[in-house]
Amino acid sequence: MPEYHTQQRLAQMPRLPLHGSIDLTYRCNNVCRHCWLWLAENAPERADELTFDEIVRIADQARALGCREWAISGGEPMLRPDSSQ
Repeated sequence: MPEYHTQQRLAQMPRLPLHGSIDLTYRCNNVCRHCWLWLAENAPERADELTFDEIVRIADQARALGCREWAISGGEPMLRPDSSQ
């Protein structure tokens, strides 16, 4: 009977970030009953949010490491001042 597969033993499995997720902001101007992630639109934590350039740099680095799938979530991204980029 022919073999249809080959087996390769690795000393250590490669650790690739195949899936990434990022929350663009936790702020939101809605108060949805189902939402567990909410800060007021003018919350002081907005100063701690990543900039657009930081988000792009993180995504580029993850893609270079092998990440192929993203989940983008958070509050209301249109509250970010750079949402039109």
